Amino acid sequence: MRHTSLSLLLVFLLFLPASCSSTTQEAKPFNIMETTIEEIHAAYKSGQLTARQLVQMYVDRIEAYDQKGPAINSIITLNKKALEEADQLDAAFKQSGFVGPLHGIPIIIKDQVDAAGFPTTLGSILMKDYYPERDAFAIGRLRKAGAIIMGKTTLGEFGGGNAFGSLFGATRNPYSLDRTPGGSSGGTGAGLAANFATVGVGEEGSASIRRPSTWNSLVGMHPSAGFVSRTGMWDGWPALHTSLGPMARTVTDLARLLEVMVGYDPEDPLTAAPYGNIPPNFTGFLDKNSLKGARLGILREAIGGGDPNSDDFKKVGEVFNKAIEETQGCWCGTRRSDCHSERAGIDGEANGGSLPGRGRQVVPEAAKRAVPHTSGYCQAAGLRQGLNARKNNRRPHRRAKVLRASAGSGRVDVQRPEGHGR
Repeated sequence: MRHTSLSLLLVFLLFLPASCSSTTQEAKPFNIMETTIEEIHAAYKSGQLTARQLVQMYVDRIEAYDQKGPAINSIITLNKKALEEADQLDAAFKQSGFVGPLHGIPIIIKDQVDAAGFPTTLGSILMKDYYPERDAFAIGRLRKAGAIIMGKTTLGEFGGGNAFGSLFGATRNPYSLDRTPGGSSGGTGAGLAANFATVGVGEEGSASIRRPSTWNSLVGMHPSAGFVSRTGMWDGWPALHTSLGPMARTVTDLARLLEVMVGYDPEDPLTAAPYGNIPPNFTGFLDKNSLKGARLGILREAIGGGDPNSDDFKKVGEVFNKAIEETQGCWCGTRRSDCHSERAGIDGEANGGSLPGRGRQVVPEAAKRAVPHTSGYCQAAGLRQGLNARKNNRRPHRRAKVLRASAGSGRVDVQRPEGHGR
């Protein structure tokens, strides 16, 4: 009981600001908890915030909670020049405005892709001293857009499994410290959930972005092959199904990050495939009403997994069933139906929580909590349908969506801090 109480206290402290302000009549300080790209840029424009101040707040949180306190252990390498880079961006802003769409946005990236100035370790002690000479193509685009790399994050060693590696040990889930954040992009997932950065980059071959995104109450996307360059990404060449991808706390931030990451790379011939079919922006496809009138399928046989007599099995089942009941009538006017083994004629759509085709993620928010995220779910569907329509030169169509949950999933019955889901 004493151990449980201590763990709950640490989780509570984790979702408080790293430092407390004095009770004065001064202007209200910027709150980084669950903040978005839009809110940060608005604060820059109003003079409420500078890039240096923002970076320092994130550094304070990392120092307070990553290796101390709850010891999330999500960061392998911290950028020692982050404040210097922030000063440069502040100076550029005063002179000519934003340098790009991600001006002054702190970001964390999975340590499975090259970034000049950082070692690429893949979480292994064998790689701890390897320093690449240049940025991966996608990372270079992020820097050019004004992003500030706060650090490189933990992962399943060499990109396999949950976030555990010989170089750093194990990463904790911020919502339940005795559980894993998933993997293999678990460090990025845990770091974003703990508010160590605004957005992040993961890497996926099977479920390495979508799984930690789900288990850390985030949104994540595995882009279609060729959208994001594989140059400088380990485990990505010459595989066709492996890609870097965006991870964020809101669908809008995910779309904005994706807009910067995509692009033709002459060193990666696969990026020529979608050339000419990539829209000028992805945020234009966001539509909170995109699932109105749709039918949601619930794949009951996938819920639980493992031993049906285990505590995790029962907990996941109870939480999932309660969430489904609470979301009745809240899914943007959608209808739901239970699916059995034949999956109501939608075979092939329950592969790791994704629909057929890369980059068409189902965000199973109902497995986590009820109402707060329904608008985000609908926006994600709008983005996905819009991209598919663009790719296939046809109108978006409706199809059943499959929700999944599994026992031993690394998380159950957690709550997001106030204000999430914007």
